[in-house]
Amino acid sequence: MEYDDDEKKMNYQRLLDVTEHQRTGGRITEDWMEENKKFILDIREFCGNIEKFNMDMGDKKFRKLAEESELIMNHLVEEIQTTRTFDVDLYYRVANNFVIMLGIVSETDELCDMMSGL
Repeated sequence: MEYDDDEKKMNYQRLLDVTEHQRTGGRITEDWMEENKKFILDIREFCGNIEKFNMDMGDKKFRKLAEESELIMNHLVEEIQTTRTFDVDLYYRVANNFVIMLGIVSETDELCDMMSGL
């Protein structure tokens, strides 16, 4: 499964929406849970093992977040499969981790682009 640039932007925006939902204390409705269960499962299907993301990325914070995110995703998927629900606090945490990780990758890519232009 490969995402085009628009789908990547939509998924990133969804992660930002989840972090905003947490920050503002948004209502957790049945529809919200169903929508986000699907998103969790989509992330897992697309990502596989999160610890293996950007293996050339030596940033310690990135590696630690990737390891933690993999553990959380495993737990969330297992919960969904066994109880048909998930721990919202863990979901918020993994969404925040992903936003931070994407920020680290973006900063690194921008720095590499800038350095190659010198």
